[in-house]
Amino acid sequence: MQEITQERYQPLTRAEWIKHCADWEHSGENQSLFCERRKINYTTFVYWRMRFKKEKKPVEQNVFSAVSLVKPVVSSTFKIHLPSGISFTFPTSIDKAPLKVILELLGAITC
Repeated sequence: MQEITQERYQPLTRAEWIKHCADWEHSGENQSLFCERRKINYTTFVYWRMRFKKEKKPVEQNVFSAVSLVKPVVSSTFKIHLPSGISFTFPTSIDKAPLKVILELLGAITC
């Protein structure tokens, strides 16, 4: 009676997949033929190729750019343009009471 032995599948290591991918790149064969000749699962080979390809790409989210901050220019004056076409420039430090009186006299606001 002949004894049937079953070979146990041993997963390949990362280093072995790296070697297979490098061997394929230098082989000139298409991926399917390369895998068939070496008895490598084609789908698993494609998975590892894509995984290594992604690892080689630079990760843009970790790239920093130099930024220079410019202090904003703060105006020390403001302008009021009336519907009549007249414009007035006032310092930002003007008190509200005199400004209100001026605008009332010009008819820009009502009491």
